[in-house]
Amino acid sequence: MSFGARSRVALAVACLILTSCGVDHPVPPPIGIRVDGGVVTVLVPPCAKTFDGAQVYDENSVEVPVWSATGFTGDATHGIELSPSDWSGVTGGYSGAGGLSVEIDTPGSMFGAGYELDHLTAATDLPAGKFYVDGDVLDISAYNDLPRVKEKEC
Repeated sequence: MSFGARSRVALAVACLILTSCGVDHPVPPPIGIRVDGGVVTVLVPPCAKTFDGAQVYDENSVEVPVWSATGFTGDATHGIELSPSDWSGVTGGYSGAGGLSVEIDTPGSMFGAGYELDHLTAATDLPAGKFYVDGDVLDISAYNDLPRVKEKEC
């Protein structure tokens, strides 16, 4: 099973366990991603206002994160940078990974997605304000207008 498939299975299992994917929202919203200078920035639904932490797993470590953070200090309206610039407590690193699984924790939800190398490549050095979302390149406004994003309750 490929890393991306394992990530999707893990997220589906987590979705069944966590309340963020209740009966009325069986398909979680997509997560936008961009990579600039080796730093990943993710975009989650705007209903999320508070972030408890973030974890990044690579294709070799699906149980223990290679990077984790607590104490969000950034501005999520422009994306959540997975670097010390947006978090007060950061451990580990994810440079050089061939695939990543990203999780963003909020008090009531967990947002996550798995990205294989071709997704990370497609998300690299996009124009300012653009994110790779489910095979498309969207700006933040278009992302926020996606039905599964607009309908998400955090």
